[in-house]
Parts: sequence; structure tokens; C-alpha cells
Amino acid sequence: MSHLKTRCPGATAKHWAQSGFANTDLDFQLKQHGKTHVILIGLLANTCIESSGRFAMELGYHVTLVRDATAAFSPEMMHAAHELNGPPTPTPSSPQPNSSPN
Repeated sequence: MSHLKTRCPGATAKHWAQSGFANTDLDFQLKQHGKTHVILIGLLANTCIESSGRFAMELGYHVTLVRDATAAFSPEMMHAAHELNGPPTPTPSSPQPNSSPN
């Protein structure tokens, strides 16, 4: 994975609850770098990823959940995270952001 580069060097948050934003300075770090989009991958889709996505959306970020780069303990939990509970995915008829991802 060394070929992957972050567009926001140093923006990390260790978290102890379900969201990467709650009780961390992640929002501050992202805003400090002018970021407007958050792309979420990792474990667990139906807890940490879903919660971080909803929190980011409430803070005004455009959120992308990457289905192929998240996991859950069961197909039902994965379905719930991506189809039922997670931040809504824009459709062609939905308004699209005017800016490109930062």
C-alpha cells in the first residue's frame, strides 16, 4: 500500500467510541486542510464506519462509504450499514457537489 498517498498528511484520529469524530480533533484537522469530502473504509461497517459517516455528514462533509473496502460480521450487518443506516449515496437525480474531492 506504499503507492497510496494521503491528501491530508497527518490527519489521523484515534478513537475509543464508534465514531472517528466524537471526542477527537479530526473535524478540526480536516477543516484546517480545507477538506470537504470524507471517504470511509475499514471495520466494522455497521458500527464505526456507519457512525463516522453519519457524524461526518452532520458536520457538513460529503461522505463516501466504499463497499468493497469495508467489512462486517454478517451480510445482514453489511446490508444495514450500506443500504439502511449509512449516509445516503447520491444518485444521478440527486444534486451533486459542485467541487471536486479535496
